[in-house]
Amino acid sequence: MRVYPGMYMRPEYWNGLTPTERVCHLVRSLAHKHPEWVFAGECAACVHGLEVPWIAMRHMVYVIGPCAASASDCDQLQRIHAYGIQPHCVEGIKVTGLARTVIDCACVMDSCGAVAVLDSAIRRGLTKQELYAECNRQHTDCAAVFHLLPHADQRSENGGESYARAVMTMRLGFAKPQQQVVFVDPLTGRTYRVDYCWRLADGTIIVAELDGMEKYTNPGMTNGRSMQIVVNEEKQREDGLRRAGVSVIVRFTFDDVLHAERLDRKLAEAGVPKAAAEMHV
Repeated sequence: MRVYPGMYMRPEYWNGLTPTERVCHLVRSLAHKHPEWVFAGECAACVHGLEVPWIAMRHMVYVIGPCAASASDCDQLQRIHAYGIQPHCVEGIKVTGLARTVIDCACVMDSCGAVAVLDSAIRRGLTKQELYAECNRQHTDCAAVFHLLPHADQRSENGGESYARAVMTMRLGFAKPQQQVVFVDPLTGRTYRVDYCWRLADGTIIVAELDGMEKYTNPGMTNGRSMQIVVNEEKQREDGLRRAGVSVIVRFTFDDVLHAERLDRKLAEAGVPKAAAEMHV
C-alpha cells in the first residue's frame, strides 16, 4: 500500500503499527531520502516521543525551513516557512526542538490535541521561559500556545488523559480537575490513584475515571486474569475510594470524549461544576 508518493509498505505490517509508529516510519524514510529536511509539528512530536493523540493527527508531513513550497510538493507535504531553525537530531532524524515543536503543534493541531503535546513536553522539562525565548528568537506569533498554557497539566499519564481533560475544560467548560490524586482506604490501607478529581466547597469529592475495554480484555493489561476478576477488582477499588471519602465516582470511555455531549451529561449528572466564565474557551 502507498503511504506517501513513491513509498510503499506491506499492508499487514502497516496496519499493525500504532499511529505514532506510522508517523515515525514515514519520517525515517523521508529523512533518508531528504537528509536536509527538518521535520516539525506532529512529525517532530512523534519523533521526540511526545504524546500525540491519534484523533488529533492531521496525517501531514511537516518540514520547516527557509525554502518555499515547490511545484513538486505533494498534497501530503506542508512546509512551514522559517529562518534560523536550530535542528535537533533524534535517532538520526533532524527535528525542531521541544519548544518549537510545541509552538507549531499549537498552531496547526486541534487545541485539545495540542494540549496533550504540551503536557508531555512539560513532563520532559520544557518551561514557559523556554517557550517565550523561542517565540522571541523566531519572532513567531505564539498566541495559540499561550492560550493553551492555563489548560496544561503535566500530571496526565498519557495523551488520552490529556485530550479528555482538555475536552472537559476547553470545550465543555468544566472546572479543571486535579489529576493522579492518591486516596488511602482506611480499612485496608491500600492506595488508589484516580484520573480526575474535583473537591467542592461543601466537602463533596467527585472522581472521574477514563476506562477502556483493553482494561478488561487485553491480556497485557489484565495479567492473565479473567474479565470477572478484573471487574471484581474494580468494584473493590470503588468501595475503597468511597471509604476514603470519595462521594461520587463517574466512569467514562474515550468514545464518550469523542461524543462530547455524552461526557457533558455524565459529568453534569455527577455534579462536576462549571468553571468561571473567564476560563471558558
